[in-house]
Amino acid sequence: MKLFKMLFVAFFMMWVNSIIKFMSNEYNISPANFAKNDDFLFLDDPEIWVKVLGDVSWTEFKPLGYAEIEKSFNQEKEYAEFRTGIPETLIAKKVVSVKRFFECKIKQLQPETLALLQEGIIEAGSGENYVHIGSESPTQIQLAIIIKGKTANGKNLELRIRKSIPTTESVKIALGSKEYASMDFKAEVVVDSDPLANNFDWRCYGEISTTATVTSTDDEITVASATGLEVGMLAYGAGIPAGTTIKTIASLVITLSANATASGTLVPVKFVDPDDSLKSDVAYWICAA
Repeated sequence: MKLFKMLFVAFFMMWVNSIIKFMSNEYNISPANFAKNDDFLFLDDPEIWVKVLGDVSWTEFKPLGYAEIEKSFNQEKEYAEFRTGIPETLIAKKVVSVKRFFECKIKQLQPETLALLQEGIIEAGSGENYVHIGSESPTQIQLAIIIKGKTANGKNLELRIRKSIPTTESVKIALGSKEYASMDFKAEVVVDSDPLANNFDWRCYGEISTTATVTSTDDEITVASATGLEVGMLAYGAGIPAGTTIKTIASLVITLSANATASGTLVPVKFVDPDDSLKSDVAYWICAA
């Protein structure tokens, strides 16, 4: 009986911990467990919002439509087989590459967003304009994606994908018409090598956040806290050029590798080890309390 009680308590605590983990405000979806998190996260068809990475004109996310998540997250593995002997005998099989995908059917498609996604790739037709999207488009785009929906108990849920490359076969959407009310969408989800440069407000693995006083044309900033900071860390924040690193640390005064381009006080800044930025999750979700 005592052993039974101990086992019961152990299983109960495991169940409680899993519930707490699910309901926490941030839950990482790393490359290792990406395909293990499926559409059970969302109760109804969630909204799809996108932003083009590397394009300064895209300062915010724009709605693309609603997703019917039937396949959602999956991964594809490629193997190398090693054989020897006559007849050949398989002696080893190893994974040589893993690709991760997010796929769904998008309904109530917003053609205006599609037009912005492929700006400059709008083809004039007979009385209508068309926009191309997909792997065969003249210009390859990279997207950050936010999937907004609700959990089974009604809490708001956001799944954020840091960086993806659309692999949908090329389609042509007629603007201003309802010819295409929906489309199949598929994108390869990849690790973002510079996540804070693309989406500063998104949490990054190993980041250290604080505020700073920044002066234009000066390479020194004064931070509110230097705890955990090390020489060589990448620095991010308004007025700090891309690729800037920490050169020296003297108490709260940080010397950067580049001069600031703007001034401000209480400027939110973040620092991250270059190696840690590559460990950043491919996606993570936020569940509203």
